[in-house]
Amino acid sequence: MSEAPPELDTEELKQLALQAIQADRTEDAIRLLKEALFRSPERADLRYLLGAMHAQIGLVARGIEEIAEAVALAPGLHPARFQLGLLHFSRGEYEQAESVWAPLHEALAEDDALHLFVLGLERLAREDFDGCLAWLHRGLERSKSENLNADMRRLVGDVEAMQGARAAAGETAPVSAEPAASRRHVLLSRYQQQDEGS
Repeated sequence: MSEAPPELDTEELKQLALQAIQADRTEDAIRLLKEALFRSPERADLRYLLGAMHAQIGLVARGIEEIAEAVALAPGLHPARFQLGLLHFSRGEYEQAESVWAPLHEALAEDDALHLFVLGLERLAREDFDGCLAWLHRGLERSKSENLNADMRRLVGDVEAMQGARAAAGETAPVSAEPAASRRHVLLSRYQQQDEGS
């Protein structure tokens, strides 16, 4: 009697999931991550990736819950903390986002790209467009991640557009719309800098 072939282990499932994410095969990625988590429920990195995927397909509340669990399991998983704050930010929950990000101010170097991006987003929450752009540009100078940079450049473009609209309407005119870019869910799982630095 022939033996059944060995099953894929957790790390193999994770790598296949990452390939599926890169290829925009969202359903496959979610299935693979769920199977990997079933085998290794203590893995914060898997929970983070699954939460990011759920947020990407619009299940933001589920994504927040899963990424919060990942951060609780691994407080030093800085990309997950950044993503969790960004998801709160995307829902207009600015105080919650800043609370989530607060440990990054102490944990990361002053010139770390994620830290600089957080500073920019915090200025955006206060509609300080000049300050936001200054910090985002500094972050772009430091970041080695092309995927993160692409998202931050889109954010810069949106902020510049809002800045122009405000200038055209007069400095004291209120900004009626939330930042369009703040609704974007930056899928940090697309770049694997958590072990290499931002």
